[in-house]
Amino acid sequence: MSWPGVLLFLPGWACGWVLCWRRLPLVVPPGAPRPAVAVVIPARNEAATLPELLASLASQVRPGDQVLVVDDASTDGTSAVAAEAGARVVAAAPLPPGWTGKSWACHTGVGATSAPILVFLDADVVLAPRALDRLAGAAAARPDTLVSVQPWHRMVRPCEQLSAPFNLVALAGTGLTTPWGARVPVRLAFGPVLASTRSAYDGVGGHAHVSVRGCVVDDIALACRYHGRVQLAQARDVATFRMYPDGLHRLVEGWTKNIAAGAAAVPGWALALTVAWLWSMIGSPAAGWPCWLASAAQVWVLGRRVGSVRWWAALLAPLLAVWFVVVLGRSAWRRLRRRPVRWRGRDVAPR
Repeated sequence: MSWPGVLLFLPGWACGWVLCWRRLPLVVPPGAPRPAVAVVIPARNEAATLPELLASLASQVRPGDQVLVVDDASTDGTSAVAAEAGARVVAAAPLPPGWTGKSWACHTGVGATSAPILVFLDADVVLAPRALDRLAGAAAARPDTLVSVQPWHRMVRPCEQLSAPFNLVALAGTGLTTPWGARVPVRLAFGPVLASTRSAYDGVGGHAHVSVRGCVVDDIALACRYHGRVQLAQARDVATFRMYPDGLHRLVEGWTKNIAAGAAAVPGWALALTVAWLWSMIGSPAAGWPCWLASAAQVWVLGRRVGSVRWWAALLAPLLAVWFVVVLGRSAWRRLRRRPVRWRGRDVAPR
């Protein structure tokens, strides 16, 4: 064991605990009203994922609620699967110039519904029992606020464990899970689960706003339109999801599409702490096996908060950190060069 290495390791390791000091539950005031909800699900080739989401919604929908799947030019029977599960289906018109497919689908869904509370769900999300009531209650209790939830990540195949560092860093980068997080202004949102009153959404321009419609990270762009009035949560008791089950190529393209743009929204001090944390993971083997095990234990404890991190993946913490840096570099390079990422059959240009 190298004592100079240990002295370099410990501050960065401590940064990880500071960044993930507290949890972010979804706070719903007691007695919050539960108005009617319009659930908008943008879907492009999601026939395999929609049944589980729609089944989780079935027991939560009340009279007056609307569940709408917006079929974004799918070729795999998405519309038929959604209709069979009882959802109303609307086909999105051809994608206009300057729009991303998801923003256009969300905008289409909002225009085809009328309920006073809007809930946007990605097709790979599964809601926990009573989650729809809680999302609607949180939005209604703070009618000028965007409610955003990062679902707990179900990682089934071994290669899906490669998403673990991205999930952790995405949460840590908000700054809200630090000891002083309650005083940190919110500058981003998590796109898989969003809720807002229709009046607030329309008031900020929604997905049709020029700063949102063509943005690859539409969730962050939309959060900026709310000017800090965002309630973030990371809650397994609200939603889970399974990202990139199709394998390594889809996983790489997915994180390449999002991660550099997300990093640009991280506060500078949180970015510095995150860099120190990643550096401690990468350097832990050089500092000695106790430091390596300390990093593994940290990734195991904190990683279980955001997803199903396996013990063997935690032992590979140094390699996971290197992997994160490589994909972040790839994403930043493409963003700087304005090179598109191929996603679900479309070229998505960074903006």
